[in-house]
Amino acid sequence: MQLHIGVIRGGAGSGYEESLCSGAAVLSALEGALVEREWQAHDIFIDREGTWHRAGVARSQERSLRMLDVAVNALHGEGGEDGALARTLESFGVVHTGTEASSASALADRGRSRALAELSLVRIPRAYTIRGGEEARLTDALGAAIFRTVSLPVLVRAKDSTLVTPVFAGDALGLEVALRQVLLYSPATAVIVEEHIPGVRLAVGVLERFRNERLYILPLAETAPTSKVVCPARVKRAVKESITEAARTLFGAFGLRHYALFEFVASEGGIYFLDVRTLPALSDGAPFSSALEAVGVEIREFTEHLISLALARRRA
Repeated sequence: MQLHIGVIRGGAGSGYEESLCSGAAVLSALEGALVEREWQAHDIFIDREGTWHRAGVARSQERSLRMLDVAVNALHGEGGEDGALARTLESFGVVHTGTEASSASALADRGRSRALAELSLVRIPRAYTIRGGEEARLTDALGAAIFRTVSLPVLVRAKDSTLVTPVFAGDALGLEVALRQVLLYSPATAVIVEEHIPGVRLAVGVLERFRNERLYILPLAETAPTSKVVCPARVKRAVKESITEAARTLFGAFGLRHYALFEFVASEGGIYFLDVRTLPALSDGAPFSSALEAVGVEIREFTEHLISLALARRRA
C-alpha cells in the first residue's frame, strides 16, 4: 500500500538543531522501508523564521501537509513539545506520532507536570515560581519569598517547554545572575527556582504497546551533564524498580501517547521527578536512542512502530 509519510523537523524554537538531527535519523531509518513497503517519505522542514518547506520549496502549511497519510513529529522544544505542531496537524486532519495537542500543551507548563506528579504521589523538588514579566532583580522581598520555600543551592529554569539548560545557583548573587540569564532567552516566561537535589541524574524512556507490553520501559540511562550518556545506568535494582514504577504511573497521569522520556534524580533522600520530554531526541548518543540501542531496537523498527500506532488511531 502506498503510504505518504511526512517527517517534520526544524522549527523556530530552542530545539532547532536537535530537531534537525532527530528528523534526519528518522528519514535515514525509513530508507529501507520505502522500498520494502512501498512507502514515500517527505522531508518537511520549518526554518528558524517559521516558514514551512516541502521538497526544499517554501510552501504554506496546507500545501506542505497535503496528501499525507501520517506525520512523524520530530519538532523539539517550543512549537513541538508544547503541542503547537500537533494542534496544527490535528486541525488539518493529519494523524501524527507523539502525544496529542491537549496533553502536550498542558505539560508544556512545568508547574502542571509537577502538580500532576505530586498528585500521583511521585516526589518532586520544592520550588518557587516567579511570574512572567516580573523584574528579575533579586529584591529583599523576592529573596525572602523564595527562601521561605527553597534553600540554596537551586536550579533556575523556564516554566515553559523551552530547552534552555537550567542554571545552577549556589548563592544569592548567583541566583540573581541565573534569573537574568534564563529570562534573556525567554523574557516573557515564568521562571521556576527549584531546589537542587544532589544525586545521580537518570532518564527512562517509555514506549507504548511494544514487545507485547502495554507500556514497555526502556533501560535507565545515566545523564551526567559533563559526560556522555551511560546506558544501562549503574544504579541499584531498587532504584531501577522505583523509577520504572514512577514512569508507568506518570505516563498515564500525564495523558501521554506513543512514547516519552522522563528525567529523575536518585538521591539519598529518594527518587525525585524532574521533567518529561514528550518528544525525546532520537540522535546518536541521546538518552532515548541509547536506551533503544541497549535493547537491540534500531531507529527503523522504532519509527515503523510509531507510524503503526498513529495509523491505528486513524483506523479506529
